Amino acid sequence: MAKSIRSKHCRQMRNIKRQHYAKKDLERLKSLAIKSSEPKDIVTMKSAQEIKEPTVDALTKVYDKRTLQDENSHYPD
Repeated sequence: MAKSIRSKHCRQMRNIKRQHYAKKDLERLKSLAIKSSEPKDIVTMKSAQEIKEPTVDALTKVYDKRTLQDENSHYPD
């Protein structure tokens, strides 16, 4: 359908771009495959005592119920 010189040139340039980006994509896929094949299962073990005793911060901030601001006139994060 499109037989003009302009459309032929655009098609030719699209093919060149496709070949150019195919090389980059192949390199990117290879690097991702190498990264994904590396082991990720590095686990740190906790003792049973650490699990049984959860640490809770004792500091509780005081907020105004009406304005919802703390003592320094800031809204909570």
